[in-house]
Amino acid sequence: MKALLVALIYVLMPYHIFVGTGAFGEFLAMTFIPLVLLGGYNLFFTGEHPWKLLAVGLTLAGYCHFLSVILCCEVLAILFILSLLMKKWGDKKRWLALLKAVGLTTILMAGIIVAFLTNYMGQKIISTNDVFNYAMIQPLKNFIFDSFGVGYGQNLGIILIVAAFTGFATSSSKFFKIVWFLGVVISFMVTSDFPWQLLNNYIRELGVIQFTYRYLTYAGILLSLVAADAIGQLVENQEERSRSKGLVLLAVTFVAVLYPLSIWHNGDWTSNPAYSKIERNDFKGTVKGTEAIYRVDNQTYSQIFSHGVLYGEGDYYPSVARAGNNEAFFGDVVKNSLTRSIIDGVTYVDGKKVIAKQVSGANKITYLLTDAKDKTVDLPFLIYKNTYLNASEKNVAFQVSKRGTVQFKANSNKVEVTVGYLPSISMIVSLLVTIIGWVALIVWWIFSMIHGQSMS
Repeated sequence: MKALLVALIYVLMPYHIFVGTGAFGEFLAMTFIPLVLLGGYNLFFTGEHPWKLLAVGLTLAGYCHFLSVILCCEVLAILFILSLLMKKWGDKKRWLALLKAVGLTTILMAGIIVAFLTNYMGQKIISTNDVFNYAMIQPLKNFIFDSFGVGYGQNLGIILIVAAFTGFATSSSKFFKIVWFLGVVISFMVTSDFPWQLLNNYIRELGVIQFTYRYLTYAGILLSLVAADAIGQLVENQEERSRSKGLVLLAVTFVAVLYPLSIWHNGDWTSNPAYSKIERNDFKGTVKGTEAIYRVDNQTYSQIFSHGVLYGEGDYYPSVARAGNNEAFFGDVVKNSLTRSIIDGVTYVDGKKVIAKQVSGANKITYLLTDAKDKTVDLPFLIYKNTYLNASEKNVAFQVSKRGTVQFKANSNKVEVTVGYLPSISMIVSLLVTIIGWVALIVWWIFSMIHGQSMS
């Protein structure tokens, strides 16, 4: 029952739902982060030195959201230091188990790691902003009061904030007291009262997480354990004839957890005509900007993918294509005419704007042009490592245009060229390594199930 309570409280915490409304990859990663913490606990603190669950959890989280792996490693580092202080590492087998976990994680994530090292590192690609957004770090008092409020957002919610205040007194064992302490410390790290600016002066790399509220995932897991322990103890201590009191308590608990759902009815957004508009009028161009909030229905669905997203439209562009503009907001990104022309899908033929017909395929786009003989064609296709240009099934030489796109000289009036990305041998090999690793792990798991062994 306690395990079920932990799962429900964690899944329904306001911050979890908040992430699900706007960051799908991170939202999926939150599904596997409990496996990471469980695997870390098993490896760092238990006597059996299990290590496979940690590797599997990290890998699955990494498939969804690579930044979550960095956050997981930070929290795992805290657990590791704690286990060192508790003198858990005197056994060489535990160190060997840690190395095995690192090795298995590397194998299962080889396809991603190799692509990151060969196609991103050193390639002058502008990523998302790698600095803290201090404007979005709220004071401790706001964080606390918002958790008692109505609505999903950067807060713990009623159940978990109560657990943060009462957990030490309600914890049934020393284990839960330690879990409570870690949950409270990580919750405090979310707020502006934690010295982030001072710490960031010494460790600049910390800024890659951008938003400190991302630590709420880990605080939420830990405090969910504390809350479930407290509620579970109350229910289990009831005599059989009084078990109904426990059921009432459970009902009250879930009402409190689900209470923020009422925010969706505020302002009657389902019938508000203002939310029917997707297009932002302040962005001029072929591709319009998108409103932050809009309602999807039969009339607006077909318009969604013809608009620039509010944030991140130019993320992971080659630096030459951003012309020094590293802003994340769509309105700032498109102020640069070269970047704007790429987003708008503009092709240049001898410097004149045209809209070329295009057909999309797997890792490629085919462009169709007329009246292009002996003219310089600049296609709105960004150049990354292993980009190719193909015409009549033959590779064609191309140059990098001033906006960081594919540029070539046409040798006929009617032009049909395909531009795409060709994976390198190292990426193909790394993907095979990953597939073999998963097959071996699944086969081992099946045999373990047959012989009644644990997955971890």
